[in-house]
Amino acid sequence: MSPSRTPDTWIAPARVDPVLRSTALLDEVADRYPRAVSLAAGRPVDPARAEPADGHQEALAHALRALRRSDRDVVLAVAPTYIGLTRAARLAELPVLPVADGPRGIDLDDLAAQVHGARAAGLRPRALYLVPDFATPAGISLDLPARHELLDLVADLDLLLLEDDPYGPAPVSTTADPHRPPALHTLDTRRRVVHVDTFTRSTPTPPTTTNTPDRTTWAARVYLHNPRHLLEGLAARFGHGPLAGRVHWHSPAGGLFTVLTVPFVVDDALLEVSAREFGVLWTPMAHFYDPGIGPAHRLRLSGGALDPARIDAGLDRLAALVGDRSGHHSRRPDRRASTHLVP
Repeated sequence: MSPSRTPDTWIAPARVDPVLRSTALLDEVADRYPRAVSLAAGRPVDPARAEPADGHQEALAHALRALRRSDRDVVLAVAPTYIGLTRAARLAELPVLPVADGPRGIDLDDLAAQVHGARAAGLRPRALYLVPDFATPAGISLDLPARHELLDLVADLDLLLLEDDPYGPAPVSTTADPHRPPALHTLDTRRRVVHVDTFTRSTPTPPTTTNTPDRTTWAARVYLHNPRHLLEGLAARFGHGPLAGRVHWHSPAGGLFTVLTVPFVVDDALLEVSAREFGVLWTPMAHFYDPGIGPAHRLRLSGGALDPARIDAGLDRLAALVGDRSGHHSRRPDRRASTHLVP
């Protein structure tokens, strides 16, 4: 009689789930280099600050489970998409079909093409998931005309719309436009939108001992001042000099993230080098795509709950890494900095 074998998913889900693998990799690198400055939002995780799942994240999981009626059912999502959606869809055994984002936040022609192609293949597209405001991970928002066009199209395609609003309870920087467009569910007149928010899992949380005035100050730093400081720091380091025009980033009007495009391949091996030799962590954008199709030259940054001096230290180290890999060598940080960096 052959010995029974425990399924891999019971032992170590990260071995078989690319989504968990990404999270596990960042955790492992952060554990090996605990003094590296983390510009990867949510890494490293402070166990004392960890909170159990609640209704915010569960609402998304329940919505996906309710949508699945047979193995022909699929859900669509703007790529790159929130890593929690990918994980929840896998648990619900609901395949996710990618839809191109484009400069407006979603390519409506590609959405229609994906739906028609899926139906021609015998599949049943049930819903489109998207974050219309400062979408995770890219930070793009839909303007008001795009929202109306999207609502018209999903009605024509007979799709539901899963609207995720992770920043709903949080202050956001709106330097480009002081007035955020209305949420999709408030514009919906045809009962097509299911509104959820994953706020507690996709954003930092203040210490539980923080009182209300301090929480307000903390939120202003995390959601208003730190993103602005990060963008100003990128401009100061890459907006002029030998790397000007070779390094690019977008400037979202809100949210926690910005995406940096660099003239070399960004992969897991480079992340390890970055932590070990330069003392800084970031997230490869390829982690948000299916294996083999993600952008090879893009990484995601966030100041999170760091203080400005810590953000500056991280950006200095990132600039040294980018200069080193681009052939424009600047003074390399002390290799011991990743394990002996003064907090």
